[in-house]
Amino acid sequence: GGELNAQSITVGLRGEGEFHQESGTLKINDTLAVKDGNELTGSGTFTQTGGTATINNIKNWQQMAFDRSSGNPMSTEIGTMTNHTPGQVTFIGTDPADAFATIGTMTNYGQVKVTNTTVTFGSYEEHGSYTSDPAVTIINSDLVVKDTGFLVGGSGDLWQIGNDFFNTSLQNVSWNTRQAMLVFFLGPDTKHTLQIPGLDLGLTPAGFINNFAWGRLAVNGQELWLMDAGTPGGALYVGDIEGLTISGLDILNIHSTPGLNLYYDPLLNPELEGKTYHLSGGGYLAPAVPLPGSVWLLLTGLAGLAAAQPWRRCCRR
Repeated sequence: GGELNAQSITVGLRGEGEFHQESGTLKINDTLAVKDGNELTGSGTFTQTGGTATINNIKNWQQMAFDRSSGNPMSTEIGTMTNHTPGQVTFIGTDPADAFATIGTMTNYGQVKVTNTTVTFGSYEEHGSYTSDPAVTIINSDLVVKDTGFLVGGSGDLWQIGNDFFNTSLQNVSWNTRQAMLVFFLGPDTKHTLQIPGLDLGLTPAGFINNFAWGRLAVNGQELWLMDAGTPGGALYVGDIEGLTISGLDILNIHSTPGLNLYYDPLLNPELEGKTYHLSGGGYLAPAVPLPGSVWLLLTGLAGLAAAQPWRRCCRR
């Protein structure tokens, strides 16, 4: 029990420090720093396993864990959070629907891992890695992934975006959302931008391998504007697409430009009948069958051996 109300707290300044909240109420009106980044020495660990934490601003260079896996009553509300290199932040719940953490603005340069929980962000900017295993990530405004950033998620992992998704990542080998789901929902309005860093490899299974593919894309009741992350010639490969507004062979609620295409798995979209459709403004929605899982694993392993060469998207900029 109890209550701690502080202006600022630094954990691990000039030495080793640990802060563990198991219950009660924690309120930090200014900044929680886990190891001061201006110090050459010192390490810190912050752990919350219960109680209520309301923190205006977090700066982390070390270890932070928000862990509700024990099922203890717990809530976490953070205004602004910056996870610096080599910081690690984990959110752990009891079930992917278990929502206890809300962060207003998040910027990550280190590692973030979300397991068995739903985490809600106002906006999120990724320079490092974000791993969902499995979890639900809700971003009410924009998701921005920079050149060094990447996302990892599998079956049962869900990203929900309320506004735009800007993606200029160069980390095609590390990125893996081939079985994860991307959903656009009503945010400020029904219009969304999706920036695409992937290459257009045509109607081939290769487009699903190390190429920023998604398992499912949902645009129910929304309009999507595709934007190339480089010079014209990109593509997005997805397994299943739901929420399309179709008139004949025209897709009315996904807008693109000539040369920027969208590919789908016809086995997962029988209603599209394996046909090629026109996207509003240019580009095509066309069928491309991905490889079976065992073959895909083999090829991605081989591709990893060749990962030392630069990602070709740099040549499209």
